[in-house]
Amino acid sequence: MEPLDLSKQPPRSPHVKIGGVMMLARTIDKMRAGLPGGNMGSYRVPGFSTRLLDGIGIDADELAAVIARADSEDDVVTWVRAHADTTKFDEVNRRLAARSIKDIEPERL
Repeated sequence: MEPLDLSKQPPRSPHVKIGGVMMLARTIDKMRAGLPGGNMGSYRVPGFSTRLLDGIGIDADELAAVIARADSEDDVVTWVRAHADTTKFDEVNRRLAARSIKDIEPERL
């Protein structure tokens, strides 16, 4: 996948669902910004993205490696669905929908 420059355009909304889970599109955007040639701008992966990945049983470094070698977002979503605990998607979606930036510990911001 191509790197993104998040200083020019923000990542997708946390409410966008792909593969049946919220926050995944935004997490992919942020990880694409971390690729060589990308720019994270003021964004970081730790925070809600980490909560999503922990909740569905995906390692952030492993996902970043998948994104780096993927040809398309569909490839990433297929990999996530094959490696995540999909039974947790509804629970994670409910938790993410109910949270706000106030819910993240200051040291994780």
